[in-house]
Amino acid sequence: MAKEYSDIKKKAMLAKKRMKMGYWQKLQQEKSEMLKNMSGSEEDKKLASEVQREKYKRDVNRAMNKNKSDNDEVMYQKIKEMLDENECVLNPIGTLIDQQLYSSMDEPNKQRYVLELAAKYRELRERYYRERIGNPLDVSAKI
Repeated sequence: MAKEYSDIKKKAMLAKKRMKMGYWQKLQQEKSEMLKNMSGSEEDKKLASEVQREKYKRDVNRAMNKNKSDNDEVMYQKIKEMLDENECVLNPIGTLIDQQLYSSMDEPNKQRYVLELAAKYRELRERYYRERIGNPLDVSAKI
């Protein structure tokens, strides 16, 4: 039977594991490569730091809340495919909505679901554009 650890103990174990695996060195390398491909302005440095911070938060969230982060990553992949295909998506919420779940809800829950989905879409869309700017392979993102 697997032991259940408290959140603090899990976080401490994860921090120790990150240090042993060279996680921070890898993040620093990625950041320096990202900055090398950018202009090197103060704004670019802030953007690179923000991208790294978000990546760290996602990694911690993934380790602590496996199911929620898996759902977020699935949604991010849908949004990424949608935006790669066409950046001017007319009805992104309608595309992302789970019709079966939505039809089984009452009116207040439908409104809550749409608002939460819209907030998550905005968050993940911003992540898409930040990562796209930091990606040296995507030349069209550096406008």
